[in-house]
Amino acid sequence: MAEKASTSLESPIHCLAVRCSTDRKNDSGPDAARCGVYELRSAVHRFEKGWDSIRDDDRGLLWEHLVLDALRFRYADVDIFYWQDKSRREVDFVIRRERNRVDLVECKINPDKLNTPAMDAFRRLYPIGDNYVVSPAVKKPYQTRKGDQVFTVCTTKDFSK
Repeated sequence: MAEKASTSLESPIHCLAVRCSTDRKNDSGPDAARCGVYELRSAVHRFEKGWDSIRDDDRGLLWEHLVLDALRFRYADVDIFYWQDKSRREVDFVIRRERNRVDLVECKINPDKLNTPAMDAFRRLYPIGDNYVVSPAVKKPYQTRKGDQVFTVCTTKDFSK
């Protein structure tokens, strides 16, 4: 019971802004909250200008933004959450489904690099629901088992409702 009190489910829009502003320790004020939008715009700008690369450090955060956009297209904002516990283990997105059921969504550029301790901790608290790894590198959806968890690995277009 004490573990449940130490976890938080929050709006991903707020959390992405907080994560972004804490990653950029020198930023402050209203621009810090908008830096995630800026990063996405700058990636589009780089593409439009013909620049063919994105820094490796930026890929994960940009992918999370694109996945969030896809989730917001399918679900109401009030049903999309971010989860982190006191140990700072986090799940990228949690989708509230029906009573006692929540789906877990982890964003990975490379699905082979899935690390599950945070997801295992989450599922100990919220055991009912599906697990997804959303990756741009997947040609066809498939399932994989990591420990006790089964994950559907897919792209944003294959993510089921």
